[in-house]
Amino acid sequence: MRLSELATAGILVLLSADPVHAWSGDLHRSIVEGALRVSPAAAARIPEAHRENVLKACVGSDASERLADPGAEAEQFLKVLLARPPGRFSYNDALALGRLLHDVAHAAVPPDARLSGPNPEEIFSGREIGVYRDPAPRAASLAEALRVSRRDCSFASNREEDLGGKYRSAIQATIDALLRLPSLREPQADSGLDVFIVADRVDNGKSGPREVGKKEKVWRETDRSGVTWEITETTHFYDMSQAGKGQFVRKAYETRGVRILEWTSRADGPLTRNRLLVLNNTQECFPTLRITEDGAHREVPLGLPPHAVARIEFQTPTATPREKIRLSPRPGRCAPGANLAGSAIASRLFGVPATVTVGPRWEESFHAPFPDAAKESPIGMKPDPPAAH
Repeated sequence: MRLSELATAGILVLLSADPVHAWSGDLHRSIVEGALRVSPAAAARIPEAHRENVLKACVGSDASERLADPGAEAEQFLKVLLARPPGRFSYNDALALGRLLHDVAHAAVPPDARLSGPNPEEIFSGREIGVYRDPAPRAASLAEALRVSRRDCSFASNREEDLGGKYRSAIQATIDALLRLPSLREPQADSGLDVFIVADRVDNGKSGPREVGKKEKVWRETDRSGVTWEITETTHFYDMSQAGKGQFVRKAYETRGVRILEWTSRADGPLTRNRLLVLNNTQECFPTLRITEDGAHREVPLGLPPHAVARIEFQTPTATPREKIRLSPRPGRCAPGANLAGSAIASRLFGVPATVTVGPRWEESFHAPFPDAAKESPIGMKPDPPAAH
């Protein structure tokens, strides 16, 4: 990195005195790990020998949280990396790329109103998150693509509803940023569309009490032999409202049917805009969606092909609470090319185990056969008992 470019990045760091939080250091690493798992083409932009250096650098520092425009600094780091000699990738390049990906994750979503930002427990507890490489074209400028992402992530009125969507958007933005760099190793292209369903092991995240603090008391004692021992007494404090016996549930990747992964809403006067992310884990097509409100029903175009993941939007009266809205996908024949814009058909489906304290374990992702094609019982389900004779 040239001195002039370092100075430019330093000026950008000083433009804001207030910290802007969106992701913790662990979540930053998780976002990059997810991008490398979802897109082999993006992973090919990082030499294997420098993978860990990039992951360490993407965690960031206090200074990186004080940017007035993280997207602008990401653009600067991208220019530096594109200017390096072809085929070369040094330790300093790994540090610059890590900082680039850190800034990209911040710029892709609106800043969290709380100083601490979202934590893994909020994002992954009792939630399923669909992650895939969005095939939609991106803006020519990285900074503009990040502004579009941030606007899209500002849709939901309820902060809790779109945490999973923001995590997915940060991964997509990371993939987009990496694909702007030249490939350094094979493979150089993604093959098909892999959909990863990140799911917590229990549906409520309450497998045990949550530790909320601790205190330590240290003193010294001398035994009969005259030896002095230092003794530490640690007291842990727990929030017992989080205690309980977790319930294992079937996940979207192992059950046949249409599953709502996300439902976010935004009220605009008398009407509420609803945005859904759905997974069609069947071999059937669903041309329409029946919406039932207070006994009355109507049908809207759905166009959901087999094994597709799609974003769907529709409106409902603001006066009608969500619990009184019933959604029923209607199976039938879909005309060629009738699928909604934004739907993507999965060529492979993966399950990603997650814990509420750590987040996704991307290295443990496993191939989940489509239920229709599975010859054995889906993962986590008991086999059918033998027929009586």
